[in-house]
Amino acid sequence: MIAILIGLLCVQDADPELANKENPRLKVRPVEEPVLLIDEKVETRPGFVAALPNGGGFIFDRKDAAGRRMTGVAVPGIVLVTKGMVELFGCGAGGKEHETVLRLECDVQSLDLALTSAGFRRGRLPTKGDLSEAGQGSRVIILIQWTAPDGSTVTHRSEDLVVSVRRNAPMPRVGWTYVAHWAEVPDPLSPKGDKKHKILAAANTQSYVTTFRDRSALLDNPLEEAVDDTLFAANYMVLPKPGTPVRVIFRTPAEVELKDIAALEKSIAAEAKDFHEDDRDKKQK
Repeated sequence: MIAILIGLLCVQDADPELANKENPRLKVRPVEEPVLLIDEKVETRPGFVAALPNGGGFIFDRKDAAGRRMTGVAVPGIVLVTKGMVELFGCGAGGKEHETVLRLECDVQSLDLALTSAGFRRGRLPTKGDLSEAGQGSRVIILIQWTAPDGSTVTHRSEDLVVSVRRNAPMPRVGWTYVAHWAEVPDPLSPKGDKKHKILAAANTQSYVTTFRDRSALLDNPLEEAVDDTLFAANYMVLPKPGTPVRVIFRTPAEVELKDIAALEKSIAAEAKDFHEDDRDKKQK
């Protein structure tokens, strides 16, 4: 609770609930990324592999700037929330749309199948925010593209569209973890209810990408602070207006991005250690 209060006091000038003040710390420049259009001509474009079944979007396979293979999935979406606290970055239709930055216009089971087909591995979250820890799900880079009023394409890292309230800055660029949890449900044809089936948990909740820890998520926030639902908000300084169509790109991290994530996680761990030590010293005085 002390950490939450300190974080909120530090961001009075960028209150995400008010979202009516200029805050240079929340402004982030767009990133360079190939334009991925989702239209009737998508099957003829370089890198196209397969369309998603039962939903918009497609799987792609291309080379990155260094010539290394890069796979991923692109799906259509729409901007929902541009200010205030959020618990999800992306949901499906019927999910928590009032506290989610984007709605993804695709079937969650089709997206899950596409992610595994693109080579992503489902697994657990890292226990201490460490990219090198064994057994965790694939780390996924998510980018958002939209068309600006002047007709140009704007691309942002998904983290840049979320405010870290504690830091008064965009969410750290550590990517998202592909967890794709399963849930057990009773077989309706089983008289005693003893027979169960495993289904994708996100099929029930429509929780595609979550900022606040969610056992049903398809992709979850690997930051340890994700256990607190008061620490993330929509970045009103970067997001386009609600209703704006976007393309949501899930792809493998480039080599330089993996190095950046590893370095950032070490910095975040040191930051957390310093905070806990300061908090302990204050209590001892």
